[in-house]
Amino acid sequence: MQQAARFLTIVHGPDADRWWKKRVRRVAAPLRAAGVSEEEISRQVLAFQDAVQMELHALCSQSTHGGAA
Repeated sequence: MQQAARFLTIVHGPDADRWWKKRVRRVAAPLRAAGVSEEEISRQVLAFQDAVQMELHALCSQSTHGGAA
């Protein structure tokens, strides 16, 4: 999740959208292959998304406050 957040601080727009969709597919694929329900896959993807959002917020806060989180 930290790697994803750092990447998204650099890449924006359509490139970021494409990368994010690819990343979400990489999160979901092994779950789907293991027979995990679509409902649980959705929960896992949303949890990953929330974690990345929190990391993005922390990274932005650090840069805004001179590195102190």
